[in-house]
Amino acid sequence: HDPAARLLVLLLDDRRFEVNPAAEPFGLVRPDELDLGRFELLAGMHAPAELEMVVRPAFLRHVLHRAGGPVVHVGVQDLVYSSLHRIFALLDERPVVLVPRLHAPVPRDHVRMTDAEIGKVGVFDQSLLGVAPGVAVDEFLRCWSDRLEYEPGDEIPLPTGRFLDFAPGLIAPTEIVS
Repeated sequence: HDPAARLLVLLLDDRRFEVNPAAEPFGLVRPDELDLGRFELLAGMHAPAELEMVVRPAFLRHVLHRAGGPVVHVGVQDLVYSSLHRIFALLDERPVVLVPRLHAPVPRDHVRMTDAEIGKVGVFDQSLLGVAPGVAVDEFLRCWSDRLEYEPGDEIPLPTGRFLDFAPGLIAPTEIVS
C-alpha cells in the first residue's frame, strides 16, 4: 500500500546465514543485532511463535534506533488490506498507538473467549502496534523485554501480551485505535 515504506524483517531461524540480505526486497534483522543476553537459551525454551513474542520488544527497540522515526510493527500472521498511514500520522502526535483485541464486551455465552482467556492474552493486540522514538517508549520496551528474559532460578517466562496492557498508564498520551 505504500511502496516508499521501508520494511524490516526479523529472521529468527537462519542459523547458518543462508539467506542473502542483498537478494531480498526488505531489510533483515538477525537476533545477534538485538540487545538480548541469551538468545540461544530463549530459542531453546520457546516454540517459534512464542520466541517471536519474547524478542518483540527488543526488536522494536532496535528498529526504533535504526529507523530514527516512528515504527509500525505488523506480525507475520497479520494481513494488511489498506494503508497504515493513519497509524503513522497518529505517531507524529503520540508515542504509542495500540489496537484493542475487543471492541465490545464479550457475552458470557460459553462460546466466545472467557474473561480468564482474555486476561491471559491481554487487552491489546501486540502484533499490530506503533511506537515513536522517545525516552518513555525506550524505557517501556526495555522493561517489557526484561520481563520476558530468563534468569537462572526463575520460572520460564510465558510470553503474553499482558505487559502491553500497562502502556496507556505508563506512556502518556497513548492512542488506542479500532
